[in-house]
Amino acid sequence: MQGEGICDKCKNFGIVDIHHILPKAIFGKNDEVVKLCPNCHRAYHKALVTENLKNDDPEFHFYFFYRWKYGLLALLIFLCSLCGYFLKTLFVAQTLNP
Repeated sequence: MQGEGICDKCKNFGIVDIHHILPKAIFGKNDEVVKLCPNCHRAYHKALVTENLKNDDPEFHFYFFYRWKYGLLALLIFLCSLCGYFLKTLFVAQTLNP
């Protein structure tokens, strides 16, 4: 989503993208957003997929860690629920076929 405003990272005024800190694909609709200009938004996503995090801005790295941490938490919750489903299915199968 785009609009006009001030980039939360570089503080320049212009076109900004609304970036969800907590990924919508994992957490659904949420209000954890920052406004980033297209250059900062691209740099943020590039930093997620490359090894070099040479940006000196601690706030930028906080957003990176925040997203990583909650993505990992969502994955853990998903895996636990998946294990619960398999255990429940196994228990039901053993109960029905003694």
